[in-house]
Amino acid sequence: MSPKTERHVSLGLTLMLILGILATACGTASHPLAPESVAADPAASFASETAFCVSEINRLRASVGLTALANADRIQAFSTEAARVDTQAGVPHTHFRQTNGGNGTAFAENTIPWWKVSSHGSVRNVIREGLTQMWSQGPGGTHFENMRGNYSEVGCGVFIANGEVTVSQDFR
Repeated sequence: MSPKTERHVSLGLTLMLILGILATACGTASHPLAPESVAADPAASFASETAFCVSEINRLRASVGLTALANADRIQAFSTEAARVDTQAGVPHTHFRQTNGGNGTAFAENTIPWWKVSSHGSVRNVIREGLTQMWSQGPGGTHFENMRGNYSEVGCGVFIANGEVTVSQDFR
């Protein structure tokens, strides 16, 4: 083999090795969208994302001089279940309507239904973009009014199925 051919073969083998390593790394169970991480405990799997959701809502509220909402565990549990039920039903607010807001657990709800994670890059980006769209409705928009409503608590829930994420935000 000529030195030039040897260099090309060596470069090709190096690239194949790198791609193999990257492919293996992408398939590990620690990946936030791995099916086993969703099935094991959805609330725990998305704890940082739900905390981010609450902080984003509070950041938007602060931009118009409103106080922060407390992250309430009971509302968070309800919201997590709402995201799951709504995803399976294929209809936003199904759980909220069927349970009358969890029998008073929540007074209002916003939902980001079935956004493809692959189109947005991450659950956190879905949350950021979804809340931004809701906030941009402005005064009179249902989602905006819920986010800036006279509430004291909020909870967010996340559920993923078939590469689509639903994010529920419930207010009390």
